[in-house]
Amino acid sequence: MKLLLKSVKILIYSLLIVSACAVTVFAHDRIGYGQDKHYRYENLRGQYAQLAVRKNVTDLTPAEKAAFVKAIKTLKTTIPAGSKVSIYDQFVAIHLGATRLIHNHKGHSDGSVQELAHENAAFFPWHREYIRRFEQALQAVNRTVTLPYWDWTDPKAFDVIFNDDFLGSNGQGVTIKIPNQGDFTGGAVQTGAFAAANGWIMNPELNLDPDTGTSLGTSLVRFLKIPPATDYPVPKKDNERALSLNNYSLFRPALEG
Repeated sequence: MKLLLKSVKILIYSLLIVSACAVTVFAHDRIGYGQDKHYRYENLRGQYAQLAVRKNVTDLTPAEKAAFVKAIKTLKTTIPAGSKVSIYDQFVAIHLGATRLIHNHKGHSDGSVQELAHENAAFFPWHREYIRRFEQALQAVNRTVTLPYWDWTDPKAFDVIFNDDFLGSNGQGVTIKIPNQGDFTGGAVQTGAFAAANGWIMNPELNLDPDTGTSLGTSLVRFLKIPPATDYPVPKKDNERALSLNNYSLFRPALEG
């Protein structure tokens, strides 16, 4: 479970970093404002392309949150021709596969291994491409949908993200006792769009415990504020410390978690 939470934390931080990357329009491109009230730009060939604007999650309107959730659920129920799993589950399988692609660390006589998509220099570029493809899949459902970003030092962000009108609340029904740290509650998500009762059914072959490889069943399992991820909002001093690092080999693990 600790590794599962770390994986979730890793993906969340990657969303934060990648979403902060702005779309640049060069000076020679002409920007227009279409009748549908979405910005677009004309490139040198006279072709128009849509400019997707990523918003802070705290600035999303109720309609934008509903569109985001609906697009995700559409991907979850859409099975492409020739496939046995939905588009959403294909993304889950890609990330799961990346955590299992390991290689021997050169120079390590003990034969230690390391993931290819995590805990090394590939973390940022791999996840940047990964979530961009996920965003494009969402936009194939609804072209106005983009991935939101948020500031983990903002206490409002946590409340907005894990609310029933967006990603849903904490899981229920299970209490984990951790010596010298306390009791932590969670379990299957019972409310919101991603509860099993509301049609969100996890693929049991992909919903695996990273420690044991056993299936976690068909319900989304969530534990919020459990070690090592207990500080929400993240203290500003921790964020500032990470951003002040000018050595990539130190900056990457500080942000990855």
